[in-house]
Amino acid sequence: MFEESELIALLITFGVSFFLWATRKIIITLPFYHLLLISFGFYFFSKVCTVLEGFFWETALNSLEHISAIASCTVFFWWCLRLGAKKETGG
Repeated sequence: MFEESELIALLITFGVSFFLWATRKIIITLPFYHLLLISFGFYFFSKVCTVLEGFFWETALNSLEHISAIASCTVFFWWCLRLGAKKETGG
């Protein structure tokens, strides 16, 4: 069975997804915005796996959850590095 806090975290993530969709015209003006969206996609997938692992395939979904969380952090870090490099070069 899943925990209520996991479901609440997923619902909040749905809310953030709606916010990103509603402000998509602003989001696409960010440098390397595609990396930021990929990072959020991995984070979203991680939250989905967290809730689903309470119902079936506990071990597999738990592994996917953690791999997705690591991928989310890695891509976000890469976005931060690219953003910083762009500011240093002035481009």
